[in-house]
Amino acid sequence: MSEVNEWGGSDAQELFMDANYRPERPHGHMEGRLGMSVSYRFGYRFLEQDLFTESQWTAIREILERFYGLGDLETALTYAAERRQDGLGRHVDPPLDARDVEPDPDDELLNPVGYPWAVLPNGDLSVLEAVYEHMDDRDATMRLIMYYLLVDCMEYESYLNLLRALADEAWPAVRARLVELFDEYGQRIMGMTRNLAYEHLLVEEHLGEAAWRYLQARMHIDESEQVFFGFVKPQFRSMLETLASVIGEPHREEVGALLAQPLRDADSDLLREDTQGHRMRIAEIFCQLIAVGDLECAERQRARLTVMYPSRRELHAVLDAVFAGTFDAANPPWAASAEDGEEAGYE
Repeated sequence: MSEVNEWGGSDAQELFMDANYRPERPHGHMEGRLGMSVSYRFGYRFLEQDLFTESQWTAIREILERFYGLGDLETALTYAAERRQDGLGRHVDPPLDARDVEPDPDDELLNPVGYPWAVLPNGDLSVLEAVYEHMDDRDATMRLIMYYLLVDCMEYESYLNLLRALADEAWPAVRARLVELFDEYGQRIMGMTRNLAYEHLLVEEHLGEAAWRYLQARMHIDESEQVFFGFVKPQFRSMLETLASVIGEPHREEVGALLAQPLRDADSDLLREDTQGHRMRIAEIFCQLIAVGDLECAERQRARLTVMYPSRRELHAVLDAVFAGTFDAANPPWAASAEDGEEAGYE
């Protein structure tokens, strides 16, 4: 009978260790995730040994850099733009649909939902990231992360933090280069769709003018067949509210007008139906107007709503609290009525 050895298996299992076996080998974060993914698909022995020989690591790098053009950032962005133009991006670029699509539990072989550590966040590019980690290539890692942020990616918060750390004192120049490249390639790669990774950069770094250019290019983002037929949720409002606070003084009035737009449509559900949820939403809009500094627009809209709806005491109380700076969404200034309690106007 075989004895249990120090790594939890039997002596017979040692037959599966090949010449590359190296217990507790050190590796970077993405190289480790690649190892977990490979081990889930092809056998747990890959947790305890080198995934590839050095020549194989080099070959993988050469192949992926050639296909993605990632030996040079501008070449890679040109390739990405060409893929989008040819309708190929969805087959090649990072699987961003995962943000909005519920995983299929019956598709566990291809989409191991029960094992999140076995999923590579950015597909083939995560493999290339692991290669750069293995080779300790700082410049190539920075180039890849910049590409991630410019074409959109999963886990963008952690990638932005990593890029800042790698850039160190050169970060202002790297940040300026990202904005320059997005201004040049962003429309060709993204069209009018949102790039949540780039939006995160704009907000984190308070890049107001770049945020305004980005927003202007997507003013008609909801005027598409996908939105009209309900395949895609409207995105403009969410994008506007994400960026409004960083766009700043030079465009305060334009942003204020956009934020206040829902308050001008008296036929909309928001104004026609006086529900708890709608009052919360109206309060949120006024808070955003005040936050961007357009107090004049906020006062004008408040006066208009007061005249239009003189009997809505709860709404008046909400607006009073907003302008007094005492509004608390967790403790709104009204007692919810029984008929209001179940209404779904606010999300």
